[in-house]
Amino acid sequence: MTRRSGWASRSADSSMSPTEAPPDFAARGFVVLPGLLDPGTVQGLGAAVDALIDRLVARSSMTRARWLALIQQVPALAGLDPTLATFQQYSPLVASARAVLQDPGARCVSSSLVLKPPGCSVHLVWHSDRPLWRLDPPDGKALAAWVALDEVGADSGGLRYIPGSHLPGPPSGDEPDAVSPLLAAGDVVLHHADVAHSSGPNRSEAWRRGLVLIFLGSGVRSFA
Repeated sequence: MTRRSGWASRSADSSMSPTEAPPDFAARGFVVLPGLLDPGTVQGLGAAVDALIDRLVARSSMTRARWLALIQQVPALAGLDPTLATFQQYSPLVASARAVLQDPGARCVSSSLVLKPPGCSVHLVWHSDRPLWRLDPPDGKALAAWVALDEVGADSGGLRYIPGSHLPGPPSGDEPDAVSPLLAAGDVVLHHADVAHSSGPNRSEAWRRGLVLIFLGSGVRSFA
């Protein structure tokens, strides 16, 4: 897959110390980490996700097709599957989040599964995450990690960001300035709690499965 130049600031073999935040993140409010997950980890997570979907469908009173049409997010993964719970401590991701937040004590506090099956018409309106997370203190350090379990192409309904919209002061951009990172399975996007983002429908014939992990800085709590 061809990626737009300048979006990938770190590779899976790169190390980031807790004192250096990637320039992309500081200026844009998001950074793409290509290949942060090795293929074996991606495969294992994908199998765990598929098995979890099977269990949840079986517990419901709906057909699989109906369940997939209605459910686009499954929260609180740590209590639903041991493989997905363990992933919250995946060291390359934890180290990257700590480096971006410039906080060696940052930790993952929750994870969720986001689903867009082929042809899914659901879209996510423009928003930022901080108001939804109800942080204490309100201005505490926080970010979301979006983990791609499938390739995310131009028609897959991937996340769109307005670069610089996390910065204080007047808005630095609007929707025409939005960019949509193209991702391979195993790529991760880290985004600031204040950056504006949205997503469109999945017009492709392929799945768009992803994991969203929330990282908070030392002493920061979420009451969401």
